[in-house]
Amino acid sequence: MKKHIHDYAAHKNNRRFRDIDFHDFIEMKERGLSDSEISKELGVPKSYVNKLGNDFRKNY
Repeated sequence: MKKHIHDYAAHKNNRRFRDIDFHDFIEMKERGLSDSEISKELGVPKSYVNKLGNDFRKNY
């Protein structure tokens, strides 16, 4: 099952998050990239990367 970050951002109706694959986020975390590096790579705010990390730790 492939989860997309847009599942998390749908309530904000922000189109720029819809093309980001959640697995890309997880892969970057596993490679040891910092939240700042991930936010630059994905083109999203660092606060959003922090939220994804927190959500991931709570749900998985």
